[in-house]
Amino acid sequence: MHVVRQTISKWEKGLSVPDADLLIRIAEIFETTVSTLLGDTVEPSEDKNIIAQKLEQLNTLLAEKKDGVDVSGK
Repeated sequence: MHVVRQTISKWEKGLSVPDADLLIRIAEIFETTVSTLLGDTVEPSEDKNIIAQKLEQLNTLLAEKKDGVDVSGK
């Protein structure tokens, strides 16, 4: 899959997530859904736009966490 271990380490630490195309490939390899990989419950009937929106939200939260922004609203 051409992913270096440093990248995987960032995923494991919650500092980043794979891009959508890579998530789809990983899900196919493990015969699961992208939503399962992300720890979310997405109904199979939900379309790709909803999954893309959830990925965007996750990436925003990770970016805010990285920049030290309090994402809890406190």
